[in-house]
Amino acid sequence: MSMHQDKVSTVDRLAIIGAGDLGHSIFRLTKEIPHLNTIGFFDDTCLSDSVHGLPVFSPIDSIEDHWKNNNFDAAIIAIGYKHMRFRSELFTRLKTLNIPFASVVHPSTIIAADAIVGEGSVLFPGCVLDIGVCIGNNCVLNSGVTVAHDSRIDDHTMCGPRVTLAGFTHVQHSCFLGVGTTVIDNIKIEPHVHTGGGTVVIDNLPGNYLYVGVPARPLKSIPTT
Repeated sequence: MSMHQDKVSTVDRLAIIGAGDLGHSIFRLTKEIPHLNTIGFFDDTCLSDSVHGLPVFSPIDSIEDHWKNNNFDAAIIAIGYKHMRFRSELFTRLKTLNIPFASVVHPSTIIAADAIVGEGSVLFPGCVLDIGVCIGNNCVLNSGVTVAHDSRIDDHTMCGPRVTLAGFTHVQHSCFLGVGTTVIDNIKIEPHVHTGGGTVVIDNLPGNYLYVGVPARPLKSIPTT
């Protein structure tokens, strides 16, 4: 393994979609990545016309005109786990417009030579991706996430800080794993699963539920509409 160096395509001008807490965090992350230069934020609800000295453009849909006018090179979605469906729908729609997405990966991340990080994904400091790992598109791995060998995280999934996945684990699309979630090896987590902080997963998890506890137990259903 080696520290992350050249797995991210060269992108100069970055548009961040979302000016809330996650947008602020991603902006601070980009400040440690020399080739990224954020041009501004796109947001529907921000009450300020600037964040960190950069303009906030509204509505989000105005990003289409900015792309046509060559105002940025790539985008990143900084919309949090409470809006999972909107995250996935926005990514899909902008891809149909041929808007490229950057992958924003902190330099401290350790990535195996054969690991894959999808388009539009964000890896915060201290993440570790072991051999054979695949991270899908539009994912967020917060600080200190560890994904062991031959595991897969599908599109539009988010992991809180210190999530740990053992080997041969498959987390399907649109999941949110809360801070400190631990998943043993050979587990399948179906779409639209959420876990609470500190959850320990020792069995496969059916989709569309929030799970909590040690071991994980279903607490309530998760609506996807």
